[in-house]
Amino acid sequence: MTWKEIPGDALTDLPVVAASTDDHVFIFLTGTDRQIYVNRLDQDDAWTGWETIPGDARTTLPVAATRNPYDDVTVVHVGEDGYLYHATLQLREGWTAWSRYDDEGATAIATALVTQQHRMHAFHVGKDQRIYIQTVGLTAAE
Repeated sequence: MTWKEIPGDALTDLPVVAASTDDHVFIFLTGTDRQIYVNRLDQDDAWTGWETIPGDARTTLPVAATRNPYDDVTVVHVGEDGYLYHATLQLREGWTAWSRYDDEGATAIATALVTQQHRMHAFHVGKDQRIYIQTVGLTAAE
């Protein structure tokens, strides 16, 4: 097996994450400029190129990503203010705006994200070092 660089010269000093839909593989990273980037591998094994997720989100931590049952991909990051934010790529409509989770979602540690059936679970470590979960029901519009 040979390692190949993903085209586009993206640079990061943090772990990357991936999520897939039926037709695409997405890779997300926090760039060395602290913006959040995405690249997509299509069915013909072609990369679309690195793009920032719209909205000027910035973080110093790795992002989390998951696919929902409607083939949309949600990304969560810890903003520079310590709060959790999420945006969703709706494959037919594009990216939603970044939205902040409630005020209890403040953390200085990277988060995790998973979809189970029609629910998305976001996990984070609170400032009190306890682990928290927030569950959101998903519909086709999310």
